[in-house]
Amino acid sequence: MQTFRCFVRESRREKAFYAVCIDLNLVDRRESADEAIGAMIENIESYLETAYAHNEADMLIPRPVPFADQLYYRWLLIKSFFASSRKALSTRLFSVPAKKERILYKTFDQSLIKCMISQSGLAREEFYFATKRTAKKIF
Repeated sequence: MQTFRCFVRESRREKAFYAVCIDLNLVDRRESADEAIGAMIENIESYLETAYAHNEADMLIPRPVPFADQLYYRWLLIKSFFASSRKALSTRLFSVPAKKERILYKTFDQSLIKCMISQSGLAREEFYFATKRTAKKIF
């Protein structure tokens, strides 16, 4: 299952929390860290639905954040690794799993696959790099 890496950053000047997904370049601003995390989860799900609905997932996933935010995320990782009280940092880093695994390739019908096998001149097992037992399960 695909997982998207995120972090929450507090802006004391604005008295707000920013949730950032470094894999999809999404940002959300809320008044509490929990609200920001919840909103980010909804944003990721919505973004994925839209990308897959328009068949543009290969262009839009992943869509990394600017280098400064990547460095900040890595700094948080290092800081959480060496921190004595990990509980204080637990709300800073989080990951969001994708709800469903999506197939990013077009499906082929069996007649096309059989034609490809015959044109290759290979046995079915060799074509799939499989044993005879697993190749039988495919067809």
